[in-house]
Amino acid sequence: MKRAILLFLLLGLVFIVGGFFLGQNALAYRLENTDDVRKILNEGVDCQGMDYSALKIAIIDEGFPGYSRYKKALGRKLKVYNTLTEVVEVAPGSDVDKGANSDIDKGEQQPEVEIIEQPADFESAGHGFAMAQVMMASSCALTLPEAKRPMIYLIPVRSFDTYEKAVNFLIKQKVDIALHSINIDWSSNFDGGGFINTLVSKATRNGVIWVNSAGNNGKVTYHSDIFQVVGSLQKGEVHLPHDNETLMFENFNDDNQLKITLTWNDFKSDIGYGTSKDLDIRLYRVGAGGKLNRVKESIGQGEKRQIGRQAQDAEEAQTSTGNAFEQIRGLVLQKGYYAIKVFLKSDLRDWSMDDEFRIILSSDQPESVEVLNSINRLNSEITPPADNPSVVTVGVMGAPFSAQGYTKDRRRKPDVWLSVDPREHGSRYSNASKQLKPIDTSDAAALVAGSILNMKAMDRNLSNENVFSYIRKLKQQQGNPRDVIWQSPQMR
Repeated sequence: MKRAILLFLLLGLVFIVGGFFLGQNALAYRLENTDDVRKILNEGVDCQGMDYSALKIAIIDEGFPGYSRYKKALGRKLKVYNTLTEVVEVAPGSDVDKGANSDIDKGEQQPEVEIIEQPADFESAGHGFAMAQVMMASSCALTLPEAKRPMIYLIPVRSFDTYEKAVNFLIKQKVDIALHSINIDWSSNFDGGGFINTLVSKATRNGVIWVNSAGNNGKVTYHSDIFQVVGSLQKGEVHLPHDNETLMFENFNDDNQLKITLTWNDFKSDIGYGTSKDLDIRLYRVGAGGKLNRVKESIGQGEKRQIGRQAQDAEEAQTSTGNAFEQIRGLVLQKGYYAIKVFLKSDLRDWSMDDEFRIILSSDQPESVEVLNSINRLNSEITPPADNPSVVTVGVMGAPFSAQGYTKDRRRKPDVWLSVDPREHGSRYSNASKQLKPIDTSDAAALVAGSILNMKAMDRNLSNENVFSYIRKLKQQQGNPRDVIWQSPQMR
């Protein structure tokens, strides 16, 4: 437990949920329009002959507090693998035979444990529950008796330590399909590598079909080379496309909580590696006429010192890091224009022509900020592990928020797209309003994962490579477009 907490403090993986923020009250929400969700990809499918009882699926997400209520929506073949305690916890009332399952650890079970406390900066405690429901609804599973449904594992992840335990659990339990509808701002070199992707690749090598959301970073990401204008670097500033070496963005809403992440390509597969390449980031208000305010002080900074190793304790981690990223957090911005500057802090000779950096704007209000002029959209908005070549990455066709682009090694992502009008198709939950929640990339990944679950039920030997082979066939059938539309096999 102490090791997990220390890793969280020192490494603090920051997730961008690839979906709409359901909020804390979403814990009790139940998907109401399951038939509508199933018909998005599987309309006309005869579900009567389907049997998922031999299959295992996993929903990997931020946390599952109050999970004992989920059995009302998902059925009783439901377990939570607590990555902190390494105990599999069975929801009260579950029909699962504890004695017959090798994944039930010895010792006292804790059925009502709140799986990982939710810090204040995580808005979407109900996100994983929603994704589990959408995936199950997209298949035929919810139309069948519980005995014919798959085993469902809910697995919370918060840090490298919990990801490592999660992947080992997937392999040990021979889980068939893992749905990961969240994305990580950093930890990759924009090429599908880095320490989190190393773990994900371990899962896919061991037979897990991993489905990931593309992320909702469309129009809020800037990605470019360090060496663009050498004169700027000599002055200690990284070249950015707007006036005064800045990246400008518009914030459309008042009281908008914003997080800004700067990351660059100096991660390794070894979690213990530390970079000494050092960049800092600062945020400024923009005055009338698009000019920076005359006040020189920035309104937000990310200025840790990259020390070539990981911080040794929480106190050192306040000011120093070995990770190639900086963040400005806790911002509450009012409507208007803002500008970002990036500063070169380590010696220019530390950098090479191969070095790149990325800036991501993350808001608690979807589509509330936008980089001006939607600059260099195709130079990659894809964050890990969606950039991993072995995962099935899913986006929403035509949606401005859906991340897209090429990885550093020139692979096009997402692998497949959901082609629906997100305003007309979506989910309705049992909250008071029951308003339609439009489809985003989280939902798209869950819908495709449900479709793949159907494929796996029809062909127990379906592998990760088989899924990619099917995507290549779709590409040929669709005339070899750059972007492939996902179609369930029954729809062709």
